[in-house]
Amino acid sequence: MRVRVKLFAACREAVGGAETEFEVPEGTTVREFQTRFLQAYPKLQPLADSLVVGLNKEYVSPETKIRQGDEIALLPPVSGGAGGRCVVAEEDFSLDSLLREVRSPGAGGVVLFVGTVRETSQGRTVTHLDYEAYREMAERELERLCEEAKGRWELERIAIRHRTGHLEVGENIVAIVVSAPHRHHAFEACEWLMGQIKELVPIWKKETWATGAAWVEGHAPRPRVSAGEPARR
Repeated sequence: MRVRVKLFAACREAVGGAETEFEVPEGTTVREFQTRFLQAYPKLQPLADSLVVGLNKEYVSPETKIRQGDEIALLPPVSGGAGGRCVVAEEDFSLDSLLREVRSPGAGGVVLFVGTVRETSQGRTVTHLDYEAYREMAERELERLCEEAKGRWELERIAIRHRTGHLEVGENIVAIVVSAPHRHHAFEACEWLMGQIKELVPIWKKETWATGAAWVEGHAPRPRVSAGEPARR
């Protein structure tokens, strides 16, 4: 059977395109697909130990079986680091609008974090950054993180924005706004959300300096499989 494969960041550059079709036997698992795909595209081998396969915009177990018509995404390590409260887009965001979005009568405090492009990284002068995202999956993961944060702390509302595309030094990258009845819950949730975004959400960063450029590798995305969710066969 033939499946559609979407590629991002360093994977896209290694394969030479953002999307391709690939043929696999019936009953192939995600793990088996990854092995076959890397054999077909040797330039991906340096990323082999850190790649994760997304299936139909979800993180899944390596033993999940692929079906005809599935959409597969090959995800390199994220560097973070739906319409509605979580949006991934090229356009810059309005901090005033975000603050208005999360205010509520039950909130005693609102915490805002804004990440911006800095001019140095590991001793090198950065000229600009380029961000790329698997937008639909990234927004879904952000929504899930918001729900998880509300289960951990007593919160009112959350809004997250993350930009993609070409960003110059000093420009906004990401904003997280959290309102809560008590300020310490808002502070803790905001810090936790930023850490989770850098580990889980399929967004990639490419740094460019005067002497070169490279995709920044952080953590390999972790599959999020609910404890009570039946395994897909």
